[in-house]
Amino acid sequence: MSVCLSTVDLSLENVPDRDEIAAVRDLVRSFVAAELAPHEEAVDAGGEIPAGLRAQVVGRALDAGLYAFNLPAEVGGPGLSFLAQTVVRRELAHSSFALADLIVRPPRTLLHCDAGQRARWLGPAVRGEVRFAFALTEPEAGSDPGSMRTRAVWTPEGYRLDGVKHFISHGGTAELVIVYARTVRDGREEGITALVVERGQAGFRCTREDRTMGWIGSPLSELAFDGCLVPHENVIGTPGEGLRLALAQINEARLGVAAHCAGIAEHALDLALAHVRTRSQFGRPIGANQGLQWRLADMAARVEQARTVVTNVALAVDRAGLDDRDNSRYRIPLAKLTASELAGSVVDDALQLFGGSGFVRGTTVERMYRDVRAFRLGEGTSEMQRNRIGRALVGRLETP
Repeated sequence: MSVCLSTVDLSLENVPDRDEIAAVRDLVRSFVAAELAPHEEAVDAGGEIPAGLRAQVVGRALDAGLYAFNLPAEVGGPGLSFLAQTVVRRELAHSSFALADLIVRPPRTLLHCDAGQRARWLGPAVRGEVRFAFALTEPEAGSDPGSMRTRAVWTPEGYRLDGVKHFISHGGTAELVIVYARTVRDGREEGITALVVERGQAGFRCTREDRTMGWIGSPLSELAFDGCLVPHENVIGTPGEGLRLALAQINEARLGVAAHCAGIAEHALDLALAHVRTRSQFGRPIGANQGLQWRLADMAARVEQARTVVTNVALAVDRAGLDDRDNSRYRIPLAKLTASELAGSVVDDALQLFGGSGFVRGTTVERMYRDVRAFRLGEGTSEMQRNRIGRALVGRLETP
């Protein structure tokens, strides 16, 4: 009997709530097969997700209870554990990134809204009525938010916002944007603050959408703010505490990326297995060749490494939280680094096993090859993750 890697998951075999996790996995797997997979080729070829398809997928996700799957039950989310959330991300990764990203995860920063803001923003976000973009990265402040140049100066009417953000997912389509800026009041810098800016507001515009090699249908945008007046009631939390709020969002995103990459690796291996069992050369399936079997064995080992580290880190986050020092500075960066690097190598091997057909534009493995490359860059490059892990291991040492 042949093995299908998506049904053999060593990382979950000893998880106490394995049956509940399996039920979540099966729900998402069915959703991907019915609602996302049929549209992959058309979206990749057309370069965008039609508005009608976007609305259809969002509606089906709401009906299935998958929309806003990262939020707790007390604010209207499904209240999934972090382990269950990583399983959702792994299964969504069996489709293209653009389509998977329609199953929105509202920014965790919204959990710090006051009662009025929850009614204005958080509730509608959970119900799929509005979509938020998360604007932290700048041309000179990517992995280093401490170098942020976007500023907002306090006035009696609100904060006057100036600056540029780039590589912002959903920046060109979201109705609301959480912008992180250095705020100043009476000549004194307050620190980094989270501000909500509404689309169409004076002084705010999307200046560019970048064409990327992967993630077709989910463009990255540049946003510019020129004297944009943000009302005081649009400040989330206390002025100056925005960096702490942003880091919680970043930690969740990094763990999510790790899970997504584990799912991509799993999907790539399953595709490769199906191919080598049916593709024949010299009168027999190519999977009968020992050299290819060794390559597949190495791929399987990397898939299990990725899944296991994601599972273990998710369990640690469930125990101690995203803000726990060891989770934030060591475990989550380790999961992101490990899974993104391993996924890249697994997809590369899968394309090699497909041969020339894997290099043809429009095939699933070719699209995966383009999609997976971004995950070693976004949410902190592999080099930055290594820096965090290294500092956690040896401490901060002075450079001579």
